[in-house]
Amino acid sequence: MIGDFILAITRRLGKWLGIDLGYYLRSNFYLLIAQGVILLCGLASSVVLARLLSKEAYGQYNYIFSVIGILAISALPGIYVAIAHAAANNHDQVFIRGTKTKLKWSLIGALACLGVGLYYYLNGDSLLAKSFWAVSFLFPFYASFDTFYPFLNGRRRFDLSSWYRSGYWIGLTLAVVLAVYLTRNLLWVIIAYMATATTLEAAFLFITIRTGKLNKSDDEAAIAYGKRLTGIQAIGLAALQFDKLIIGLALGYAELAVYSIAVMIAGLPNIVSILLSRTIFPKVAVMDEGIAYTEVKTRIPWLMIGVILICGIGALLSPYVIPWLYSSKYLDSVLYTQLLFIPVILGTPAVILRRGVLQARMKARELFKLNLVVSVFELIMLVLFALKFGIFGIILARVLARALDSAYSWRLAR
Repeated sequence: MIGDFILAITRRLGKWLGIDLGYYLRSNFYLLIAQGVILLCGLASSVVLARLLSKEAYGQYNYIFSVIGILAISALPGIYVAIAHAAANNHDQVFIRGTKTKLKWSLIGALACLGVGLYYYLNGDSLLAKSFWAVSFLFPFYASFDTFYPFLNGRRRFDLSSWYRSGYWIGLTLAVVLAVYLTRNLLWVIIAYMATATTLEAAFLFITIRTGKLNKSDDEAAIAYGKRLTGIQAIGLAALQFDKLIIGLALGYAELAVYSIAVMIAGLPNIVSILLSRTIFPKVAVMDEGIAYTEVKTRIPWLMIGVILICGIGALLSPYVIPWLYSSKYLDSVLYTQLLFIPVILGTPAVILRRGVLQARMKARELFKLNLVVSVFELIMLVLFALKFGIFGIILARVLARALDSAYSWRLAR
């Protein structure tokens, strides 16, 4: 009887909101479990790393993974979208071809990693040199074996995708925490991270291929679309890491450690937008274009209200939560966190419209214009404001860029 009552309430609320609320709750139930696990694992690993490593070492850790994030562009991240879109339309062979294509192209990133390591070796920083060399050997597999996520999401197997993602982050967190606890050595932490991540991705990829009952249908244009989409996204993906590079190189690794904690805490409300965009992607991919745009855009104000409430609560709690979790040496992260909630709020429509609508409808031309304009604007603002105002300038640049991103995304999704 209780179940019937809840079902009736869900249907009435969904009718009032004008959405299939049952579908969103069923889909997001699994995704929420995964995101909850990721949240807890991310917090646990960051707290342990921040407490057991020096500010300098924790800043270097974040710097290394910012460089890896840029080099991952060589592995053609746009193929994730192509795989998800193809899976939603029953073209399973795109999953296999996409994985092989990513593996081949990621060799460029591995070579670049070797080059970065050589640069630091020649400049007398043996720790960073060894760290980048260690990353280079596993980079092609690390950057290519996670294609099972978009494949399963495209098939609407959010349950499997969520369980795999949860298992991945639990295993990875245990490995990183154990490595830092036993060694207090950044190099061994990096090695543990890369080795564990690659092993888990390979295992889940193998299981998905063996048990997924893949059909023989293919879409010859899908991989080409993924490559085009990577070119479209390249500047934007680099811009996501550029702030940390600037801080690490210009202001120092200790400042980067403080900023990284603020970015992580302030970015938590993005989980809501990302979950919804992943959920609506398969539906939007097969809907009529005009209806898809209208349906999504009319729901965004409700999402904005939710994100504003979450960010407001986060801003009020951060002065107490951050020192408690990370110790008083990271008190400077509090103000940065509160200010970084602003671009999170302003960027919420862009997350939904980019991931859930424009990518799902394969609007390559619109995505190219959007990424080019927003990314170039953000890079220019980051450089200009960071040099003059430091971290506060970087936050201002992010505020302006996210506002432009949402406004232009709204204009293009019509």
